[in-house]
Amino acid sequence: MVALAGAAHGDDFSTRVVDGLGNPIAGVSVRLEVLCELPGAKVKSVTLVKFTTDGAGKVAGSYPGGKQCSDLPPEVELRKDGFAGYTDTQFKPEYTLLRQVRSKDLERVVSLKGESQRLALRDVILGERNDDKIAKDLDELLLSKTSLIHDALLSLATDEHAKKQASEFIATLALPDDMARILPMPPSPEKGDAYENRWVYSLVTGLIEPTTDSEWELLKRAECGDYDDLWVDAGAIQSLRLNASAHGRAILQEVATRNPDRKKMVDRATAYIDGGAKPIADADLIEAGKKAAHAIGFSGWQGNHAPRYSENRETALVDASFIIDRDLLVYTATFQHVGDQWRLRAIRETMQALLAMDPKEGAAK
Repeated sequence: MVALAGAAHGDDFSTRVVDGLGNPIAGVSVRLEVLCELPGAKVKSVTLVKFTTDGAGKVAGSYPGGKQCSDLPPEVELRKDGFAGYTDTQFKPEYTLLRQVRSKDLERVVSLKGESQRLALRDVILGERNDDKIAKDLDELLLSKTSLIHDALLSLATDEHAKKQASEFIATLALPDDMARILPMPPSPEKGDAYENRWVYSLVTGLIEPTTDSEWELLKRAECGDYDDLWVDAGAIQSLRLNASAHGRAILQEVATRNPDRKKMVDRATAYIDGGAKPIADADLIEAGKKAAHAIGFSGWQGNHAPRYSENRETALVDASFIIDRDLLVYTATFQHVGDQWRLRAIRETMQALLAMDPKEGAAK
Protein backbone atom coordinates (compact mmCIF):
# COMPACT_ATOMS: atom_id res chain seq x y z
CA MET A 1 0.00 0.00 0.00
CA VAL A 2 1.39 3.37 -1.06
CA ALA A 3 1.29 6.02 1.65
CA LEU A 4 -1.32 8.65 0.71
CA ALA A 5 -2.34 12.03 2.11
CA GLY A 6 -4.26 11.42 5.30
CA ALA A 7 -2.50 8.12 6.03
CA ALA A 8 0.68 7.61 7.97
CA HIS A 9 2.47 4.52 6.63
CA GLY A 10 1.31 1.17 5.36
CA ASP A 11 -2.02 0.31 6.93
CA ASP A 12 -2.45 3.37 9.18
CA PHE A 13 -5.34 5.72 8.55
CA SER A 14 -6.42 9.03 10.06
CA THR A 15 -8.68 11.84 8.93
CA ARG A 16 -11.16 14.49 10.06
CA VAL A 17 -14.75 15.10 8.92
CA VAL A 18 -16.32 18.58 8.86
CA ASP A 19 -19.53 20.16 7.58
CA GLY A 20 -19.91 22.95 5.03
CA LEU A 21 -19.02 25.53 7.69
CA GLY A 22 -15.83 23.73 8.68
CA ASN A 23 -17.30 22.47 11.95
CA PRO A 24 -16.32 18.95 13.08
CA ILE A 25 -19.00 16.26 12.82
CA ALA A 26 -19.17 13.59 15.49
CA GLY A 27 -20.71 10.17 14.97
CA VAL A 28 -19.87 9.79 11.27
CA SER A 29 -19.44 6.21 10.10
CA VAL A 30 -16.15 6.02 8.18
CA ARG A 31 -15.63 2.77 6.30
CA LEU A 32 -12.64 1.63 4.28
CA GLU A 33 -13.84 -0.69 1.55
CA VAL A 34 -12.46 -2.55 -1.46
CA LEU A 35 -14.28 -3.90 -4.48
CA CYS A 36 -13.59 -7.60 -4.93
CA GLU A 37 -13.96 -9.33 -8.27
CA LEU A 38 -16.22 -12.39 -8.31
CA PRO A 39 -16.80 -15.04 -10.96
CA GLY A 40 -19.07 -13.96 -13.78
CA ALA A 41 -17.67 -10.43 -13.97
CA LYS A 42 -19.43 -9.50 -10.73
CA VAL A 43 -18.03 -7.38 -7.92
CA LYS A 44 -18.61 -7.27 -4.18
CA SER A 45 -17.86 -4.48 -1.73
CA VAL A 46 -15.87 -5.71 1.29
CA THR A 47 -15.44 -3.57 4.42
CA LEU A 48 -11.87 -3.66 5.74
CA VAL A 49 -12.56 -1.56 8.83
CA LYS A 50 -15.17 0.82 10.26
CA PHE A 51 -14.48 3.89 12.38
CA THR A 52 -16.75 6.46 14.05
CA THR A 53 -15.65 10.09 14.35
CA ASP A 54 -15.19 11.53 17.83
CA GLY A 55 -16.26 14.94 19.14
CA ALA A 56 -13.49 16.60 17.14
CA GLY A 57 -14.64 14.86 13.95
CA LYS A 58 -11.51 12.71 13.94
CA VAL A 59 -10.74 9.03 13.46
CA ALA A 60 -7.43 7.19 13.61
CA GLY A 61 -6.49 3.54 13.45
CA SER A 62 -5.33 0.80 11.16
CA TYR A 63 -6.82 -1.58 8.64
CA PRO A 64 -5.70 -4.97 7.29
CA GLY A 65 -2.70 -4.41 5.07
CA GLY A 66 -1.55 -6.29 2.04
CA LYS A 67 -3.53 -7.28 -1.03
CA GLN A 68 -7.09 -8.32 -0.21
CA CYS A 69 -9.07 -9.28 -3.28
CA SER A 70 -8.22 -6.39 -5.57
CA ASP A 71 -5.21 -4.46 -6.74
CA LEU A 72 -7.13 -1.24 -6.12
CA PRO A 73 -6.54 0.75 -2.90
CA PRO A 74 -9.42 1.03 -0.42
CA GLU A 75 -12.17 3.58 -0.89
CA VAL A 76 -13.41 5.83 1.91
CA GLU A 77 -17.17 5.87 2.54
CA LEU A 78 -18.77 8.41 4.91
CA ARG A 79 -22.30 8.06 6.27
CA LYS A 80 -24.45 9.81 8.90
CA ASP A 81 -28.19 10.35 9.17
CA GLY A 82 -29.19 13.82 8.04
CA PHE A 83 -26.15 14.17 5.80
CA ALA A 84 -25.58 13.22 2.17
CA GLY A 85 -23.45 10.12 1.72
CA TYR A 86 -19.95 10.57 0.37
CA THR A 87 -17.39 8.23 -1.18
CA ASP A 88 -13.83 9.08 -2.18
CA THR A 89 -11.18 7.03 -3.94
CA GLN A 90 -8.37 8.94 -2.21
CA PHE A 91 -7.25 9.20 1.37
CA LYS A 92 -7.39 12.82 2.50
CA PRO A 93 -6.54 14.58 5.76
CA GLU A 94 -10.05 16.09 5.81
CA TYR A 95 -13.42 15.38 4.22
CA THR A 96 -16.47 17.63 3.97
CA LEU A 97 -19.86 16.03 4.54
CA LEU A 98 -22.84 18.17 3.54
CA ARG A 99 -26.21 18.23 5.25
CA GLN A 100 -29.05 16.70 3.23
CA VAL A 101 -31.62 19.37 2.44
CA ARG A 102 -35.27 18.32 2.89
CA SER A 103 -38.55 19.98 1.94
CA LYS A 104 -39.25 20.93 5.55
CA ASP A 105 -35.94 22.83 5.64
CA LEU A 106 -37.18 25.07 2.82
CA GLU A 107 -40.50 25.64 4.58
CA ARG A 108 -38.66 26.58 7.76
CA VAL A 109 -36.57 29.23 6.00
CA VAL A 110 -39.68 31.06 4.81
CA SER A 111 -41.23 30.99 8.29
CA LEU A 112 -38.24 32.63 10.00
CA LYS A 113 -37.06 36.24 10.26
CA GLY A 114 -33.80 38.12 10.74
CA GLU A 115 -30.65 36.31 11.83
CA SER A 116 -32.49 33.03 12.37
CA GLN A 117 -33.61 33.06 8.74
CA ARG A 118 -30.13 33.96 7.50
CA LEU A 119 -28.57 31.02 9.34
CA ALA A 120 -31.29 28.61 8.20
CA LEU A 121 -30.93 29.76 4.59
CA ARG A 122 -27.17 29.37 4.84
CA ASP A 123 -27.63 25.75 5.94
CA VAL A 124 -29.91 25.16 2.95
CA ILE A 125 -27.69 26.64 0.26
CA LEU A 126 -24.63 24.92 1.72
CA GLY A 127 -26.44 21.59 1.88
CA GLU A 128 -26.65 18.72 -0.58
CA ARG A 129 -29.62 18.85 -2.96
CA ASN A 130 -29.07 15.65 -4.89
CA ASP A 131 -32.80 14.97 -4.99
CA ASP A 132 -34.16 16.55 -8.20
CA LYS A 133 -37.38 17.60 -6.47
CA ILE A 134 -35.51 19.39 -3.69
CA ALA A 135 -33.31 21.21 -6.19
CA LYS A 136 -36.40 22.31 -8.13
CA ASP A 137 -38.23 23.29 -4.94
CA LEU A 138 -35.31 25.51 -3.93
CA ASP A 139 -35.37 27.24 -7.31
CA GLU A 140 -39.10 27.79 -6.96
CA LEU A 141 -38.60 29.15 -3.43
CA LEU A 142 -36.09 31.64 -4.77
CA LEU A 143 -38.48 32.74 -7.51
CA SER A 144 -41.84 32.70 -5.75
CA LYS A 145 -40.78 33.89 -2.28
CA THR A 146 -38.18 36.47 -3.26
CA SER A 147 -39.51 39.21 -1.01
CA LEU A 148 -39.42 36.89 2.03
CA ILE A 149 -35.81 35.74 1.65
CA HIS A 150 -34.24 38.52 -0.44
CA ASP A 151 -32.44 40.35 2.37
CA ALA A 152 -31.16 37.15 3.96
CA LEU A 153 -29.83 35.93 0.63
CA LEU A 154 -28.07 39.20 -0.12
CA SER A 155 -26.44 39.19 3.32
CA LEU A 156 -24.97 35.75 2.57
CA ALA A 157 -23.12 37.14 -0.46
CA THR A 158 -20.48 38.39 2.00
CA ASP A 159 -20.59 35.34 4.27
CA GLU A 160 -17.22 33.62 4.60
CA HIS A 161 -18.67 30.17 3.95
CA ALA A 162 -21.69 30.74 1.72
CA LYS A 163 -20.78 33.70 -0.49
CA LYS A 164 -20.20 31.62 -3.63
CA GLN A 165 -23.46 29.69 -3.35
CA ALA A 166 -25.45 32.80 -2.40
CA SER A 167 -23.99 34.74 -5.33
CA GLU A 168 -25.00 31.96 -7.72
CA PHE A 169 -28.61 32.14 -6.53
CA ILE A 170 -28.64 35.94 -6.73
CA ALA A 171 -27.33 35.72 -10.31
CA THR A 172 -30.22 33.40 -11.21
CA LEU A 173 -32.65 36.33 -10.93
CA ALA A 174 -29.97 38.77 -12.15
CA LEU A 175 -31.65 41.86 -10.72
CA PRO A 176 -29.34 44.75 -11.75
CA ASP A 177 -29.18 46.36 -8.29
CA ASP A 178 -28.40 42.99 -6.67
CA MET A 179 -25.70 42.15 -9.20
CA ALA A 180 -24.04 45.52 -8.63
CA ARG A 181 -24.17 44.98 -4.88
CA ILE A 182 -22.52 41.55 -4.92
CA LEU A 183 -19.87 42.66 -7.41
CA PRO A 184 -18.20 45.78 -6.00
CA MET A 185 -15.15 44.31 -7.74
CA PRO A 186 -14.50 41.14 -9.77
CA PRO A 187 -13.75 38.08 -7.62
CA SER A 188 -10.10 37.08 -7.53
CA PRO A 189 -9.32 33.85 -9.41
CA GLU A 190 -8.54 30.96 -7.07
CA LYS A 191 -5.72 28.52 -7.71
CA GLY A 192 -6.21 24.97 -6.54
CA ASP A 193 -8.52 22.11 -7.40
CA ALA A 194 -10.21 21.88 -10.77
CA TYR A 195 -13.53 23.76 -10.95
CA GLU A 196 -12.49 26.03 -8.08
CA ASN A 197 -13.75 29.02 -10.10
CA ARG A 198 -16.77 27.32 -11.69
CA TRP A 199 -19.18 29.37 -9.54
CA VAL A 200 -18.17 32.45 -11.55
CA TYR A 201 -20.07 30.95 -14.53
CA SER A 202 -23.34 31.92 -12.85
CA LEU A 203 -22.10 35.47 -12.34
CA VAL A 204 -20.96 36.11 -15.90
CA THR A 205 -24.06 34.54 -17.46
CA GLY A 206 -26.13 36.91 -15.30
CA LEU A 207 -24.43 39.97 -16.79
CA ILE A 208 -26.02 40.31 -20.22
CA GLU A 209 -26.73 43.92 -19.31
CA PRO A 210 -23.84 45.10 -17.08
CA THR A 211 -24.43 48.35 -15.22
CA THR A 212 -21.07 48.99 -13.51
CA ASP A 213 -17.40 49.15 -14.46
CA SER A 214 -16.75 46.20 -12.14
CA GLU A 215 -19.23 44.02 -14.03
CA TRP A 216 -17.69 44.91 -17.39
CA GLU A 217 -14.25 44.17 -15.96
CA LEU A 218 -15.42 40.75 -14.75
CA LEU A 219 -16.67 39.86 -18.24
CA LYS A 220 -13.38 41.01 -19.72
CA ARG A 221 -11.24 38.98 -17.31
CA ALA A 222 -13.46 35.93 -17.65
CA GLU A 223 -13.54 35.88 -21.46
CA CYS A 224 -9.76 36.20 -21.53
CA GLY A 225 -9.42 33.02 -19.45
CA ASP A 226 -8.26 34.55 -16.17
CA TYR A 227 -10.42 32.09 -14.20
CA ASP A 228 -8.89 29.05 -15.92
CA ASP A 229 -12.28 27.43 -16.56
CA LEU A 230 -13.70 26.84 -20.03
CA TRP A 231 -17.27 27.23 -18.83
CA VAL A 232 -16.53 30.60 -17.27
CA ASP A 233 -14.91 32.10 -20.36
CA ALA A 234 -17.62 30.63 -22.62
CA GLY A 235 -20.30 32.13 -20.37
CA ALA A 236 -18.66 35.56 -20.52
CA ILE A 237 -18.36 35.44 -24.31
CA GLN A 238 -22.03 34.45 -24.53
CA SER A 239 -23.10 37.41 -22.39
CA LEU A 240 -21.00 39.85 -24.42
CA ARG A 241 -22.54 38.39 -27.60
CA LEU A 242 -26.09 38.85 -26.30
CA ASN A 243 -25.29 42.33 -24.97
CA ALA A 244 -24.93 43.23 -28.66
CA SER A 245 -23.20 46.56 -28.08
CA ALA A 246 -20.14 48.29 -29.49
CA HIS A 247 -18.55 48.21 -26.02
CA GLY A 248 -19.15 44.49 -25.72
CA ARG A 249 -17.73 43.92 -29.20
CA ALA A 250 -14.58 45.83 -28.31
CA ILE A 251 -14.03 43.65 -25.25
CA LEU A 252 -14.55 40.52 -27.36
CA GLN A 253 -11.72 41.59 -29.65
CA GLU A 254 -9.22 41.53 -26.78
CA VAL A 255 -9.59 37.78 -26.43
CA ALA A 256 -7.68 37.06 -29.65
CA THR A 257 -4.27 37.46 -28.04
CA ARG A 258 -5.08 36.50 -24.44
CA ASN A 259 -7.31 33.46 -24.99
CA PRO A 260 -6.70 32.14 -28.52
CA ASP A 261 -8.50 28.87 -27.74
CA ARG A 262 -11.75 30.84 -27.80
CA LYS A 263 -11.09 32.64 -31.09
CA LYS A 264 -13.78 30.74 -33.04
CA MET A 265 -16.40 31.43 -30.42
CA VAL A 266 -15.41 35.10 -30.34
CA ASP A 267 -15.54 35.30 -34.14
CA ARG A 268 -19.09 33.92 -34.13
CA ALA A 269 -20.10 36.37 -31.38
CA THR A 270 -18.61 39.30 -33.29
CA ALA A 271 -20.33 38.24 -36.50
CA TYR A 272 -23.61 38.04 -34.59
CA ILE A 273 -23.21 41.64 -33.38
CA ASP A 274 -22.02 42.89 -36.78
CA GLY A 275 -25.11 41.33 -38.35
CA GLY A 276 -27.25 43.95 -36.64
CA ALA A 277 -28.22 42.03 -33.51
CA LYS A 278 -30.16 43.85 -30.81
CA PRO A 279 -30.54 43.05 -27.10
CA ILE A 280 -33.21 40.39 -26.61
CA ALA A 281 -36.55 41.94 -25.68
CA ASP A 282 -40.21 41.61 -26.63
CA ALA A 283 -43.58 42.69 -25.33
CA ASP A 284 -44.60 39.01 -25.45
CA LEU A 285 -42.63 36.77 -23.08
CA ILE A 286 -43.15 33.67 -25.22
CA GLU A 287 -41.65 35.43 -28.22
CA ALA A 288 -38.80 36.80 -26.09
CA GLY A 289 -38.04 33.24 -24.98
CA LYS A 290 -37.89 32.03 -28.57
CA LYS A 291 -35.53 34.87 -29.49
CA ALA A 292 -33.22 33.98 -26.61
CA ALA A 293 -33.14 30.29 -27.57
CA HIS A 294 -32.13 31.16 -31.12
CA ALA A 295 -29.69 33.92 -30.14
CA ILE A 296 -27.23 31.70 -28.24
CA GLY A 297 -26.38 30.07 -31.57
CA PHE A 298 -27.12 26.38 -30.94
CA SER A 299 -28.75 23.95 -33.32
CA GLY A 300 -31.25 21.32 -32.20
CA TRP A 301 -33.73 23.58 -30.42
CA GLN A 302 -36.67 21.48 -29.20
CA GLY A 303 -38.83 24.28 -27.84
CA ASN A 304 -39.32 26.18 -24.58
CA HIS A 305 -41.20 25.22 -21.44
CA ALA A 306 -43.92 27.41 -19.97
CA PRO A 307 -42.55 30.47 -18.12
CA ARG A 308 -42.20 30.42 -14.33
CA TYR A 309 -43.00 33.75 -12.71
CA SER A 310 -41.86 35.56 -9.60
CA GLU A 311 -44.42 36.50 -6.97
CA ASN A 312 -44.83 40.00 -8.45
CA ARG A 313 -44.69 38.59 -12.02
CA GLU A 314 -41.92 41.04 -12.89
CA THR A 315 -39.29 38.30 -13.31
CA ALA A 316 -39.68 35.05 -15.22
CA LEU A 317 -37.56 31.99 -15.93
CA VAL A 318 -37.90 30.17 -19.25
CA ASP A 319 -36.29 26.79 -19.91
CA ALA A 320 -35.16 26.06 -23.48
CA SER A 321 -34.34 22.48 -24.54
CA PHE A 322 -31.79 21.45 -27.16
CA ILE A 323 -30.71 18.08 -28.50
CA ILE A 324 -27.23 18.10 -30.03
CA ASP A 325 -26.11 14.65 -31.16
CA ARG A 326 -26.89 12.56 -28.05
CA ASP A 327 -26.77 15.44 -25.58
CA LEU A 328 -29.94 16.89 -24.08
CA LEU A 329 -29.25 20.43 -22.87
CA VAL A 330 -31.49 22.79 -20.94
CA TYR A 331 -30.70 26.50 -20.85
CA THR A 332 -32.61 28.68 -18.39
CA ALA A 333 -33.22 32.29 -19.40
CA THR A 334 -34.09 35.05 -16.93
CA PHE A 335 -36.35 37.84 -18.14
CA GLN A 336 -37.42 41.01 -16.36
CA HIS A 337 -40.39 43.17 -17.23
CA VAL A 338 -39.09 46.66 -17.95
CA GLY A 339 -41.57 49.22 -19.24
CA ASP A 340 -43.70 47.32 -21.72
CA GLN A 341 -41.10 44.68 -22.63
CA TRP A 342 -39.54 41.51 -21.27
CA ARG A 343 -35.75 41.96 -21.35
CA LEU A 344 -33.24 39.11 -21.25
CA ARG A 345 -30.98 39.47 -18.19
CA ALA A 346 -29.33 36.03 -17.97
CA ILE A 347 -29.13 32.67 -19.69
CA ARG A 348 -27.13 29.64 -18.60
CA GLU A 349 -26.93 25.88 -18.96
CA THR A 350 -28.82 24.25 -16.09
CA MET A 351 -29.01 20.62 -17.20
CA GLN A 352 -27.15 18.20 -19.44
CA ALA A 353 -27.99 14.55 -19.99
CA LEU A 354 -26.71 11.84 -22.32
CA LEU A 355 -29.51 10.25 -24.30
CA ALA A 356 -29.61 6.47 -24.73
CA MET A 357 -29.59 6.85 -28.51
CA ASP A 358 -29.75 9.47 -31.19
CA PRO A 359 -33.41 10.61 -31.27
CA LYS A 360 -33.39 10.38 -35.06
CA GLU A 361 -32.18 6.79 -34.89
CA GLY A 362 -34.94 5.97 -32.41
CA ALA A 363 -37.57 7.50 -34.66
CA ALA A 364 -36.23 5.62 -37.69
CA LYS A 365 -36.41 2.32 -35.86
